[in-house]
Amino acid sequence: YLTEKDITPENISKLRLKNLTNDNNTILKNIELENLEILNLNNYNKLIIQEIKAISDSSSLLFYKTNLNEANIFNFDFSKFYLFIEKSLISKITPNNITWNFDIKNNNKQDLFETYRQLKIVCETNKDQINEIKFHQKEMEIQEELIKIKNGFGDWFIFKFNKLSNNFGLNWW
Repeated sequence: YLTEKDITPENISKLRLKNLTNDNNTILKNIELENLEILNLNNYNKLIIQEIKAISDSSSLLFYKTNLNEANIFNFDFSKFYLFIEKSLISKITPNNITWNFDIKNNNKQDLFETYRQLKIVCETNKDQINEIKFHQKEMEIQEELIKIKNGFGDWFIFKFNKLSNNFGLNWW
């Protein structure tokens, strides 16, 4: 269990939070790192992730089987990290001053679809229409691949026509 504390080491190479339940107030802030892994974390109280910075171009961030619940994420540039999100609940987070990464890594297409859908909901909830549209587009790109695999040619053709004619409702010109 995490206890009420601030985790604020500067310039560490790797931070791994694994098999934890956060029942208290926890703040991760002002950390420069190469890799951050959050594995099997369940957030049931106040989790704040603030000003996490990548040390290098190969820095990575992994969320795996993690429930961030209503975590607050402040001043975070996700675009500076290789971002892996798999089997995680992220749709209730509250982002502030975030630069998103739209190239999320995940080998499971259905799970990747769900991740983009959740991030679209996060942006919609926070009235961030520009990024909501970007995540919607990524969600539809993955949906196109899933339909092609699961539903056959007819559904794929309708989906492809929708993409070509108006880019899933995002372009009417």
